[in-house]
Amino acid sequence: MRGDAVKALVGGYTEIRQALCTIADDADEVDKTKNEAEGLISKMDELETAILCHLWAPILQRFNATSTSLQSPTVHWTLIMLFRCCSL
Repeated sequence: MRGDAVKALVGGYTEIRQALCTIADDADEVDKTKNEAEGLISKMDELETAILCHLWAPILQRFNATSTSLQSPTVHWTLIMLFRCCSL
C-alpha cells in the first residue's frame, strides 16, 4: 500500500464511491468496466477495508515523510549515521 493512495481513499471516499456508482449505472459503459466498478464498490463497502485504511493511513504517511526527509539533499550526515546505528 502506498501512503498517498490510502490518504486519497480515506479523504475522498464519498466522491470515489459516487464516481464508481456512476460508472456502474451507465448504460453506455462496457460490461467489463461496469462489473469492475461494482466489484470496487463492494470492496469499499466492507468494514475491513475501512478499518485498514484508517489504520494504515497515518503509518504510511509517517513512513513517507521519513523517507522523504532522509532523501533530502539538505539532510545532515550525522542524522544518517544515527539511523544506521539504530538499525543494527
